[in-house]
Amino acid sequence: MWDVLEVTRLEVFIKVMKALSNKVRLRMLALLSERPMSVYELSKILGLSYPLTFLHLKQLRDAGLVQEVRRAEGPGPLPTRYYAVAEFSIVVTPQLIRELVESSEGGG
Repeated sequence: MWDVLEVTRLEVFIKVMKALSNKVRLRMLALLSERPMSVYELSKILGLSYPLTFLHLKQLRDAGLVQEVRRAEGPGPLPTRYYAVAEFSIVVTPQLIRELVESSEGGG
């Protein structure tokens, strides 16, 4: 089931749009739509450093586009962190943009 990403403030709308405006983050979403992956897996596939991959994932997570999933695997006591796409649908209309702008300016 796909949830409509509820955007009620201009700042949230901008955060989501910024997260989607980067080619690397779009590639991450495409990969994560196939299956959950760890930061390490994504960094190897994309040819990016671990810290840079983590920063991109953080931006996607902060925008509500991916979610962290922890799995207890391996010999260590800590669960492994995986990231998965948060099922979403984004509908942008001129009316939505107008309402967000008006409410941020105190006019709505």
